[in-house]
Amino acid sequence: MATDQLLTSPTPTPGIFIMFLALCEMLFARTRFLLMSVVLALMSLLVVIISGLTDWT
Repeated sequence: MATDQLLTSPTPTPGIFIMFLALCEMLFARTRFLLMSVVLALMSLLVVIISGLTDWT
């Protein structure tokens, strides 16, 4: 009876694997978002510096 229960019970491995992939994807998405935010902030700073250098007064 114990072997029948082992054969018919679903294994938890696929769910854990999908959860691991989801966590990895969330980590990479957060890293991409942070990288894009840093690039945008640096570009904004560059525009401010260049506009300060080209002051028309």
